[in-house]
This record gives sequence, structure tokens and C-alpha cells, in this order.
Amino acid sequence: MICSHTLEDIRDPLWVCSEMIRIAKACYIEVPSRRWESCRGHEPGIAGLSHHRWLIGIEGNGLRFIQKFHKIHNWRYSLPAAALRRMSEEEKVSWMFWRDSFEFREVTLHGEAQTDELKRFMDSVRPYPVLLLALHQEWELLNHLSRRAVGKGLRTLAGLSAKG
Repeated sequence: MICSHTLEDIRDPLWVCSEMIRIAKACYIEVPSRRWESCRGHEPGIAGLSHHRWLIGIEGNGLRFIQKFHKIHNWRYSLPAAALRRMSEEEKVSWMFWRDSFEFREVTLHGEAQTDELKRFMDSVRPYPVLLLALHQEWELLNHLSRRAVGKGLRTLAGLSAKG
């Protein structure tokens, strides 16, 4: 059996994995690599392909599924298009052969855990200079503080208007 570039597209890849184990004795599985799926430059303004639902990692004799969060399209959490152009054919895919069975699991992340996972992966492949990342972190802090200040000012004005 061959399962090539399918699991990243479907709503319930865990069910498909369980069915592959049930009906096949052995199989070849191929999926887009995490690096490839994290690259901008496939389609305008996004990382990877828009119809892909999952980031899939192959770990030993198993598959690890992480929902492809919308945050991945932010430059900080994705690789530049230049990384895609430099990628070899071997780096674009992840694959495994299995016989009798294999492991599979979904990793469910919520809130800041999503951002932490995307940062962890980007830090592991180091696409950006440390200075750029430090500047971005400072910009995020200033942006957050300014939004809080504007919100406080608007609430104060609304309170004064209500009194007057």
C-alpha cells in the first residue's frame, strides 16, 4: 500500500491511519516535511499550501499530527520563500515504511502553546538573525502596550462622556 501526500489534507488522519493498519500488512507513507509546510512562497501570503490541515512529523515508527494554526502565516513562525527555493527534493518530504503496525497521535495545543510550538520549531531551524528576532520581540511589546494605553484612554473618555 502507498499513502502519498494525503494525510495532510484530510479532516481525520487518525482514522485513516487506523484503517491502514487494519487492512494493510505494510505501507509506504509520504507527507510534506515540516520545513516545506512552514515555507512561504507556495501561495501568496501564506506558509505551505492553503488546503493542508496538518503539520506532520515522522518520529521513528510513528506519525505526529499538529493542527496547522493560522499563526504559521506570520513571518516569525514561518520560513522565507528563499528557504523554499534552496530546499532539495529530499528535504521537501518526510517518509516512512512500516510493517504490521505503526504509531500515530495528534498533539492538541491551545492558546500560547500554539505560539510556543511554532517558535520552538523556527528556533530549531534558525532562519532569522538573532537581532531581527530581538527587534521583533521589542516591537510586539511596544505594540501591546500602546494598544492597552489606547484602550484605557477610550474607556476614560467614555466614562467622562457618560458623566457629562
